[in-house]
Amino acid sequence: MVTTQQGKNFVHELLMEYIKQNNILQCDKELIPERINQIVEVENIISENVQKKYHNISFIV
Repeated sequence: MVTTQQGKNFVHELLMEYIKQNNILQCDKELIPERINQIVEVENIISENVQKKYHNISFIV
């Protein structure tokens, strides 16, 4: 059984890997707000899918 904390950790790991693989934070200062919005959007997608996969956990990221 996956715990809530394990689910949160998994989402965080996937998000960090996404950021690294796509060089999300390598941008001009002006683009940072846009990038933050992109990160939040991706985090929500990852979180929703992890929750669907492990439907017995529920958490707010």
